[in-house]
Amino acid sequence: MSTSTEPQNLAQTLAEHMKQPQTLLDDSAPHRYTLALPPGWTHHQIDEERYQAHPRRATGKFRFDDLESFALYLKRHSDKSDTTAWCKADFPKGQLSFSAVLNDHDIDADYPGHRDWSAHWSPAKSEEWKTWMESDGKPMSQVDFAYFIERNLKDIATGEGLPTGTQMLQMATNMEITQDSKFKSQAKLQSGGVRLTYIDDADEATEKAMEVFSKFAIGIQVFRGGEGFRLEARLRYRLNQGKLLFWYELVRPDVTLEAAAQKLVEQLRAEIADTGVPMYFGESAST
Repeated sequence: MSTSTEPQNLAQTLAEHMKQPQTLLDDSAPHRYTLALPPGWTHHQIDEERYQAHPRRATGKFRFDDLESFALYLKRHSDKSDTTAWCKADFPKGQLSFSAVLNDHDIDADYPGHRDWSAHWSPAKSEEWKTWMESDGKPMSQVDFAYFIERNLKDIATGEGLPTGTQMLQMATNMEITQDSKFKSQAKLQSGGVRLTYIDDADEATEKAMEVFSKFAIGIQVFRGGEGFRLEARLRYRLNQGKLLFWYELVRPDVTLEAAAQKLVEQLRAEIADTGVPMYFGESAST
């Protein structure tokens, strides 16, 4: 006859002889351990970091929209011994991207860093730059060119020998008025502009004239939030069966683009100079 103690003895015997999961503690990281589970003793790592009040260390990848925010983050979190800044640049094309590793290899303590805490900023072109570049060298009808000048009149920059914004607006207005006219002849002026002679369809006996500038200048930001730069543009036109096509050609926009990119690098260097963080040209593989 079995007694009441037999089930207890059986459970105790099984517990003593059956393989039990084993816990392997990780002394290097609190709240992280490995379970070795029978029968094959597979290892399962358990990390309870996310349940703690604070993570073990700072990590993350952060992206910024302007130079000031990027520089402010570096000044707030960087340490000159283990922070590095990087600039990937193609100056002639105006392609720039900045990054920083805030837990890079420590040069003072002479130990490697995890390199998994980083900040990033890629300067964006301004809307004005994109507008003028997209229409550069593209022929437009007389009225379309007039509308283009009117829409972007605020970008016109004055200078010696160059038309003012008011004069450009007047030229655009004359273009709109004469859009249905037939142009007969052209004559260059001492100012470098051109006088175009035209007749109205309704009064072919009366000739009228319109002066067109040969060049003008614009003043715009190349990068959003960056400094403004001045570019000259040559005004071109072509007579096609009595109708005019107009376009402009920006003078060496690549030079302006490179200068604007160099300026951003200088500005960022100045912003983070007090931190002692070095800036390298190239790309950090980990970021």
